[in-house]
Amino acid sequence: MTARKWTDEKLNEIKEKKKTMSATQLAKEYNTTKSSILGLLYRDKLKHGYVPPVNSKYTVPKNM
Repeated sequence: MTARKWTDEKLNEIKEKKKTMSATQLAKEYNTTKSSILGLLYRDKLKHGYVPPVNSKYTVPKNM
């Protein structure tokens, strides 16, 4: 399977549609997986400055 290249236009479409549709519905519409949609939206949040809380059960400390 090859990586999908998401354009800024598609990302903006998905962000707008996410207000009224679930990730599963978006995945069916864009012929991809739910995880792909959720990952796309999460990476976009990180790119724009989102920092996950340190005490979150989903945050894994990095061993350096």
